Amino acid sequence: MRGLARCGVLLLALSGVGEAAAPQASQSLVLVYEGSRLSVKAAAPVPYSDPARMLVALQQASLPGQYAMVLTRDSPRQLVGYVLAVEREGTLSLGSQLHEWDAGDRGYRLLQGELSRSYPPLEGNSPWTWLVTITVGRELQAALVIRAASRRWPVESVSISVTRQRTH
Repeated sequence: MRGLARCGVLLLALSGVGEAAAPQASQSLVLVYEGSRLSVKAAAPVPYSDPARMLVALQQASLPGQYAMVLTRDSPRQLVGYVLAVEREGTLSLGSQLHEWDAGDRGYRLLQGELSRSYPPLEGNSPWTWLVTITVGRELQAALVIRAASRRWPVESVSISVTRQRTH
């Protein structure tokens, strides 16, 4: 933890309040690092069981109520919302929506939505567990453990915990 303090990690806490203009994860773990803030829902929805359907939705409209994680950056002022899909065989797909701050409208606007990455489960049988890394800043990654809430498919929700942070 000493190395992290030297690298500028400011806060890892439980939070329920976010900036009004930006969609935030309620009851989330928050990691703040040099102008970037990662909010991770402790209990997150899994709105999709098909990555192709998730991709279509990501490209069409902003999905703040479906975000499992939200990364905000101060410079340039951006927001990245992450959405989850779990396929029948247990592959977790992570989709993202990139938003930029529009000073004229005084809010975030959607720039792009894409399928970011896919992760196989750590074990073969459900309930599945996945290990996911999110880059918070140039020198910091957060490692997240995501667990399916039930043995049934389609998976409707997951629990997420931050297990470690590491510098590059």
